[in-house]
Amino acid sequence: MALGTTSDRGGSATVAGHAADSPTDIPLQGWKAIARRTKDQVRDDHVSVLAGGVAFYSVLAIFPAMVALLSIYGLVSNPADVARQIDDLSAGLPDEVRRVLIAQLEGVADTSASSLTLGLVVSVLFALWAASKGMKALVEAVNVAYDRTEDRGFVELRLMAYAFTVGAVLLVVSTVFAITALPALGDQLGPAGRITASLLRWPVLAAVMLGGLAVIYRFAPARHSPRWAWVTPGSLTAGLLWVIGSVLFAVYVNNFGSYNDTYGSIGAVVVLMLWLYLTAFVVLLGAELNAEAERQTSHGTGDGSPRRR
Repeated sequence: MALGTTSDRGGSATVAGHAADSPTDIPLQGWKAIARRTKDQVRDDHVSVLAGGVAFYSVLAIFPAMVALLSIYGLVSNPADVARQIDDLSAGLPDEVRRVLIAQLEGVADTSASSLTLGLVVSVLFALWAASKGMKALVEAVNVAYDRTEDRGFVELRLMAYAFTVGAVLLVVSTVFAITALPALGDQLGPAGRITASLLRWPVLAAVMLGGLAVIYRFAPARHSPRWAWVTPGSLTAGLLWVIGSVLFAVYVNNFGSYNDTYGSIGAVVVLMLWLYLTAFVVLLGAELNAEAERQTSHGTGDGSPRRR
């Protein structure tokens, strides 16, 4: 009965959504049971503690990731464009977070190479290695959320962390490049084109974020042959909660918070870590939701992978 049950005419209990082939086939009663179990799993898996660990490693990883981002972007365009575009696109973030990110980006942009050299390759590889530690922490936390016992080897895990890091950097590079190109294209199409180009960047960003979450939920946990359909609930939920949470957090910090008074010169870093904590928490919450949705049906991954119990 714990999974949410209904009774057939003979009086036997069946799980609501047991035969669902996709999340959309699960009835409302089944989703209520999923929500209750997700809440319990967030507590039992100590998701708040896991999110704190991921946020800590993310702080260490975010600045090397910026070096790699701007170094790669400098090969195709002006690195200063990244700082300008992220300044525009991060309007919903707390002012302290924006200032830290933009200041770092501008500092790196001033020294970024614009040609492919051995020094640049070494610098990018080192930056990606440092940034991959944050991804490795996220992979381990998502495994806990999915109740999976890690059965992949050290080399495979390292390669996965590198792949996630490189993929994230290239995704940001391509996204920023596309968003930078959209206004230029819109200017050539007149006032209507400019408005359309300005509006298009938000669906592009939403698609990138949801796609990134789906990839994390699909490949990060130690599962075999998982199905894409079952990463959708967590991706949509985490994406929506992240947007709402980031905006509310920004409103609070910008208008009511006193982190600079309390923490002095490191106030901006504290705010950055809190925002990364919020981000990690909603990502892990989405993973917990996906895991419980799959438990509701016999048509989830169906891979027989060991569960961490």
